[in-house]
Amino acid sequence: MVIQIGSIVFFDGNLDADALDQGEAIVWFTDSESTPLPTPNGIAEGTDGAIYIVNAGTGSSPADVVYRTIDLNGDNDALDEGESSVWLDLTILNPSSSAFDIEFIGDVAYISDLVGGDDDVIYRAEDLDGNGTVEANEANIFIQDGNEFGVSVDFGIAVDEESVYTWESLDNEGPQSVHRLEDQDGSGDINAANEVFEVWNTDSLPSGFNSFNGFSIALGPDKELVVTSNGGDSENNLFRLVDENGDGDYFDDGETIVSLAQSVTGTTPERARAVEYAQGREPEVSFNLDPDVVIETDGTVITWNFTLDKEPPPEGTVVVLSADEKSSINRIDLLSATLDGIDLPRDISPDLDFDALALNITQQVASFSAPILNTPEDTDLNGDGVIEDFGDTAEQVTWAISSIAPEDVPDGFGTPGVISKSSLESILIADNAEQLQPPPFVPEFGSISGDTIEVEGTKKLVFAGAQNDLVDSSVSEGENRIYLQSGEDIAILGQGDRILGGSW
Repeated sequence: MVIQIGSIVFFDGNLDADALDQGEAIVWFTDSESTPLPTPNGIAEGTDGAIYIVNAGTGSSPADVVYRTIDLNGDNDALDEGESSVWLDLTILNPSSSAFDIEFIGDVAYISDLVGGDDDVIYRAEDLDGNGTVEANEANIFIQDGNEFGVSVDFGIAVDEESVYTWESLDNEGPQSVHRLEDQDGSGDINAANEVFEVWNTDSLPSGFNSFNGFSIALGPDKELVVTSNGGDSENNLFRLVDENGDGDYFDDGETIVSLAQSVTGTTPERARAVEYAQGREPEVSFNLDPDVVIETDGTVITWNFTLDKEPPPEGTVVVLSADEKSSINRIDLLSATLDGIDLPRDISPDLDFDALALNITQQVASFSAPILNTPEDTDLNGDGVIEDFGDTAEQVTWAISSIAPEDVPDGFGTPGVISKSSLESILIADNAEQLQPPPFVPEFGSISGDTIEVEGTKKLVFAGAQNDLVDSSVSEGENRIYLQSGEDIAILGQGDRILGGSW
């Protein structure tokens, strides 16, 4: 599970129900001169994989903004240059901005803002022109306090695929309510009574439990909700709201569940504020190749074996398969491929030349097998005029799996996987078996005079002469055989050299 609070990421790496162990807390983002962060509040992940952080400024640091943060270099933080930027300057919408929460439905952000002494609002914001920044004309008021529908806009919001949920912070005249807001006419705001639904209020609380200040609301599986209450002993609570009968509200018997209560535990929660459902991290994917040597004339079958550290989601886990030699995928017979637990691969290379394949893995243990093609001549694998596959030598090719950006996932595929550190595998591809034979020993002879013989390379047969010779093999690649003759010969050996003959 992964939980992100402010600018720190917590995850339960060893599944012991806490994030207290070594390496289970990571600083994701912190303030700097260009990105002050006096009061980080809401946080949400966008469809682009970026993490959006709402900051409410103070009098000395009026950074009332939404930051966009993203890990571009794979080091599990957004602290590097170019990994954070101001996505929305909230003061262009209201100089009194004091934003609290943010949620996304698709590419549209919904942001609750208490806006000082003005009526609290929920903004709707979308980067329509794709320039990485939301301008004033790309945001509008979705709903505002004082509306004719009786919806109180406060701190916390939650969303499902089409609706925004609000949780009333205080109500001195009646019960506190949860409303569901759905923009049915596509106007970008709530402008009609049929777009507002009260789905729960505190009249449904079990006896003995109360609510005071409602700070946060979160959506869980099957549109389950959880709301927090911050107050005295009977008011420090977390309530789960479960729509048992599927009627779209949480008013029925058994649909309000006391999840956590200080009056029961004696300790927690104590003045609960933010709440969120923990996100299950995506499976971590590792792979290996079998075999590590293939021969084209034999049509050797190569198998890429994939192992996930947990079951993939039903829609699958997506990784990218590529090689260090461009278009190496064209070395294999894809038409004869066998897939086990992997959907039909998709070519996602920019030039559609099979430089990279997207694989959608649907089983915890999966494989992709295909025979090597026989290309005895020098071959341009992708038609770019460059020879990648040479016909007269065996070649080492390193295969890798890498992550895929959410926006690059092909239609019908699942979600991006996490890549194991062991994400590289090398294979030797020979055109024929002869290319795998060890090179013959190369003889080198001394003369009848005293010689100095410097041996270079490997697997040399060196025969000293009849006089006093110096044979120096220390700079060679080793595995030489050195034969000494009569005379006072001196031999300096390299790694794996063998010496024979001579006088001792």
